[in-house]
Amino acid sequence: MKRNHFITRSENLYCTASVNSLADLTVFFIQDIFGEQIARHVERHFFHEVRKAYPQMQIEHGEFQAHPDEDVARAQSWIQQNAQKNIQVKDVANSLGMSLRTLNRRFKNATNLTPIQYIQNVKMRHAGELLHSSNLAVSEIAYRSGYQDLAHFSDLFKKYFGTTPAQYRITVRAKLFSADSL
Repeated sequence: MKRNHFITRSENLYCTASVNSLADLTVFFIQDIFGEQIARHVERHFFHEVRKAYPQMQIEHGEFQAHPDEDVARAQSWIQQNAQKNIQVKDVANSLGMSLRTLNRRFKNATNLTPIQYIQNVKMRHAGELLHSSNLAVSEIAYRSGYQDLAHFSDLFKKYFGTTPAQYRITVRAKLFSADSL
């Protein structure tokens, strides 16, 4: 148990520090069992507030999925720090001084994701957070998430969250500012 974390994990044993943390962990399990699209649907429609997903909290607090590859952990950190840029996998490999092929192989072995998938996940979570917490135009959010092409960004966003960026904003804001709760 770690006092400064709401969710801790040791192998297959999880410990949560609050009801909200338990909800985050539930979405994580739904994603693990039923897939990301179903998990995002549950998250959007059944929770009254918007929270960061358990894997995202791990990333932001430096707790990458448990793996022994320090170079991949450094790559994950580099991606987090540069998420707002147009990241190329070769840039990540160059930052670590390794070949593209070696990075791809080691990253996939350590995280079960390709570097491209990981980069897109980080960027989509960032975009979702901006849609939730700002009044920026969708085009500005795409740009701040490292995408120059709004149509490409919207397609990726819809694939990731199961809805358009504009509809996502309406949904998450309705949860936060419901007239019934005033």
